[in-house]
Amino acid sequence: MSRYDSVKAKVFSRLRILAQTRLIFQLSLLFYVLAASAQGIAADTPQVQLPERLFRWMSPEGLRRLAERMKVDGRVPLKTIASTGEIEALAYFRPEFRGRDALFLWSHPFTGMGAGKGEWYARPGNGGREPARVLMLEPMKDSVTAVLISQMGKEPIQGGINFGGIDFVYHVVLDQGGNEFIKEWVLLNPEKVRSFTADPEIIKPILKKELDKMSDPLFRFSNSDLHVLDSYMNTQEGRKAIKDTAESYLNASSDNIPKVFLGGWPDGHGSGCVSRQLGSLLRPTGP
Repeated sequence: MSRYDSVKAKVFSRLRILAQTRLIFQLSLLFYVLAASAQGIAADTPQVQLPERLFRWMSPEGLRRLAERMKVDGRVPLKTIASTGEIEALAYFRPEFRGRDALFLWSHPFTGMGAGKGEWYARPGNGGREPARVLMLEPMKDSVTAVLISQMGKEPIQGGINFGGIDFVYHVVLDQGGNEFIKEWVLLNPEKVRSFTADPEIIKPILKKELDKMSDPLFRFSNSDLHVLDSYMNTQEGRKAIKDTAESYLNASSDNIPKVFLGGWPDGHGSGCVSRQLGSLLRPTGP
């Protein structure tokens, strides 16, 4: 091979590698979806595992509206993602989610209270006399999780998701430098929820345990727990807002919580079937 041919081959090889690298970058960092079991996320994706529990803070009115969407099968109800006006980050980056039924959830019982001072989900009701509410659910271990990655500064991408094969989405928004900025869980398939409850008597012990951890002045939420990286939650003002919201919840009763959200959690023996009261009917849920 002549020197010219050798140089030409190297140039074309470099160009081919650059083209492949650019394509891989676009697919892996901007808008790919990888469906995998909760126990088996591939090594080149964010190392996430479907948590044993997921939480959602809501206003009392929001919980009551959610209860109105409960169907006779007893599955956890979902909300419709907005298609116009103010939309969630997921719906912005992936327009195909707009108008779909889903439920946004978080892995930590406190950091899901909000994304910041101006975006606080744990709002009280009835003029401040009724505390914010918490919905807690237990995913089934065989749920299929899709890791969806978006990036700030990039155009929204439409298409490419097989909704029929996905139970939960773990959505990560990267900042312009490629760092994880927003993290959230999204339930798409309520059949893969083993149990759910908004019963304070069940949830309070979990919140008390987390509140005790925060009594340490050196305590900080880990990046994996945060909804928004370096967020309001780790500031003095944010920690106070969390404590005030949690203590208000801990001091309140179960009054005005819809009956469909009371009880409904496996006992300490790991019962495989959970029953909840739906009016005058008992409906089983779980595997």
